[in-house]
Amino acid sequence: MDVAVTAGATAAAQSDDTQWETHQAAWQALLSAPQLAAGAAALATALATRLQCERVFVGWAQGHHMRLLAASHGAHIESHQPLVHAVGSAMDEAVDQAGSVCLPPLPDDAPRITRAHAALAGALGLGAALTVPVFHQGQAIAALTFAGPLQGGFDAAFASRMEALAQTLAPLLELKIEQHRPWLQRQRRRARHALAAMPTTRRRLWAAGGVLALGALLAAAFLPLAHDIAVPTRLEGRVQRIVAAPADGYLKAVHVRAGDEVKAGQLLAEMADEDLLLERRRWEAEVAKHETAYADAMARADRAALVLAESRAAEARAQLALADQQLARTHLTAPFDALVIAGDLSQQLAAPLRRGDLLFTLTPSRELRVMLQVDERDAASVRAGARGSLTLSALPEQRFALEVERVLPVARVEGARNVFEAQARLLPGAGDLNAALRPGMQGVAQVQAGRAPLIWLATHRWIDWLRLQWWTWLG
Repeated sequence: MDVAVTAGATAAAQSDDTQWETHQAAWQALLSAPQLAAGAAALATALATRLQCERVFVGWAQGHHMRLLAASHGAHIESHQPLVHAVGSAMDEAVDQAGSVCLPPLPDDAPRITRAHAALAGALGLGAALTVPVFHQGQAIAALTFAGPLQGGFDAAFASRMEALAQTLAPLLELKIEQHRPWLQRQRRRARHALAAMPTTRRRLWAAGGVLALGALLAAAFLPLAHDIAVPTRLEGRVQRIVAAPADGYLKAVHVRAGDEVKAGQLLAEMADEDLLLERRRWEAEVAKHETAYADAMARADRAALVLAESRAAEARAQLALADQQLARTHLTAPFDALVIAGDLSQQLAAPLRRGDLLFTLTPSRELRVMLQVDERDAASVRAGARGSLTLSALPEQRFALEVERVLPVARVEGARNVFEAQARLLPGAGDLNAALRPGMQGVAQVQAGRAPLIWLATHRWIDWLRLQWWTWLG
C-alpha cells in the first residue's frame, strides 16, 4: 500500500516538473524577440516541439474576430487563404463558446460545436484539433490551436495543462499585444477600461458630459464667425514727385537727404553754374553790341542796318533769357511741403549728371496710402469698401483703421507667391499717431471678408488644395 502511494506521488511530481518546464520554455520563446509576430512564432515552435504536435497556431484578437498570427516551425501560410480562414474560424469557435474546444470531443466534456475544428482538421489532413482561448481580465486576447493525428488525439489531461499554460501566458501576451498596438488604439483601450472601472453614476455623468462637449463642439464648428484675411502691407505716399537733373552738368551741393522733411521752395541741391554764368555774360555782351549797332543805324537813318541790328539784338536777348532760366534751374527746390523718400547724394558731389537723371523722390508727408499684397487665393474675397485694421512692425501696439479703395486687376510675383495689390486709405481717428507714420513702413492688415462657419475657416485651405490636386492627378 505504501509502495503504491509512493509511486503515485513520484509520477505526480514528474508530471509537475514536466509542466513547469513546458511553462518555462513557452515564456522564454515568447520573450525571445521584441516583435509580437516573431515571439508568437517562437512560442508556436517551442510548444510543437515540446508537446510533439504536428502543428501549433497562435492567433490574436482583432475586433470581434481572431486573426492568425504565427504558425509553428516557421511556416509561412499567408498565401494559403483557405487554411488561414480555417484556423481563424476554429479560434472564433472556441472564443464564442468561452472555453476549449477539442476534436474528437473529450469524454467528460460538455457538448461543444466542433464544425470549424473539423474543417481545420480536414484542411491539414489530420484527425485531431484543440483550441484553447487565452483570456485576460475577462476578455479573449489570443488563442492557441493544436493539431495532431487522430491516433494520438488529445486527452483531458493535455487540455487541462494547455488551459493552465494559457492562464500563465495571458499577462505576457497582453503586454506584447499592447506594445504592438498603435498609440491611438492603446489610449482608446485605456480610456475604455478606465470608464468600465468607474461606478455607474459617475460613468453616466462622464457620458453626459461627453455628449454635451460634442454638441458644443459641433455648434462652435458651424457657428458663423468673422472671416478676416491677413495680408502683408506697406505704406506709400499717395502722390510722388520726382526731381530730376534739368540739364547736363555737375553736382555742386546737396542740402537734404532721404528722410528729411522739406517746405515748399526749400533748396534741395545745386548744380555747377560756372559755364552757364560765362554763357550769360557772352550773351549780355552780344545784346549790348547789337543795341549799339541799332543806335548807329538809327542815327544814319539806314533802314536795312536798323532792321538787321534789331533782329540780332532780339535773338541775343532770347539767348540771355534762356541762360537765366538755365541758371535758375541749377537751384533745385521743393515744389510743395513734402518728405524726401529717396535720394541720398551727399557722397556724389561733383559727379557728372545727365539731363533727366533721378535725384530725389518727394511725397506729401501727411498723405499716405496702404498697399495690400493679397494672395491670389483670397483676391476674390477682398472687395472695394471692405474695412479692416492695420498693425505696423514699427508700432505693434497700435491699430489703424483702413478701408479698401480698389483692387488692382493685375497680378505680380512677390517672393514665391502670386499676389494682387489692393489700395486702401487710413480712416480718420488715429489722431497724432499719423505723425509717426512714414512711407516704406511695413506691417500686417486684417481685412474683413464677411462671416463663415468655424469649420470652413479651419479647413477651406486644405479642401481647396485637395481639389487642385484631384484635378491635377485625375483631371
